[in-house]
Amino acid sequence: MQSCYRFYRKKKNPIKRDEIIKLNELILSLDFKIPELWDDEFLSCLSEDIGKPANASPAPTKEVDYELLLQNFMEITKLSPQARGFAFEKFLNRLFEAFGLSPRVSFRIVGEQIDGSLELDNEYYLIEAKWQDKPCNNADLTVFQGKIIRKSSWTRGIMISMNGFSEDSFVAFGKGIPTNLITIDGQDIYALLYKKIALPDGLRKKIRWAAETGEIAKSFFELCV
Repeated sequence: MQSCYRFYRKKKNPIKRDEIIKLNELILSLDFKIPELWDDEFLSCLSEDIGKPANASPAPTKEVDYELLLQNFMEITKLSPQARGFAFEKFLNRLFEAFGLSPRVSFRIVGEQIDGSLELDNEYYLIEAKWQDKPCNNADLTVFQGKIIRKSSWTRGIMISMNGFSEDSFVAFGKGIPTNLITIDGQDIYALLYKKIALPDGLRKKIRWAAETGEIAKSFFELCV
């Protein structure tokens, strides 16, 4: 990586860190990865991130308006089932953008629908969001897990269920197989906005808790307040 660093310094118009990140995202979409382009030393030497930890997510471009986001969130809960799905998707996109998580809106792969993706600490997470009358169950988690494991080995996931998850949804899920997803429910989103919790910090704590305990549904309120 020292040679890459010297090459970067000699260039009159050197490549920027965000350009490398976009390139890495494109290569990942082809189910491939170039380890050299993910090297911490290399990324940290790129101009716009000097003095910034290489594994940090982009900072929000402006102060997060928690009160407005909370107001938007509460307004969605009053909508009809037909209208709230699209409104919820748009809200989540605004939420992720507010915290600099580089969201990608809904996209389709042959045979399946993915609700979106985001970037956190140079890792990419597929998003599945559900707002249905009943809590999500073990089958919902298993289907989403299947979507994740059919991608590259470093793909992770976040399943969002506005009405939460059934009591038995986690009993069978994950037994005997490794899981690489975490969950968020409506109470998580409310706690995040009401308590003014930075979403990246909350996600990091959920991810660490899941890694240490195997529990993928620990609430933001328990972890951050």
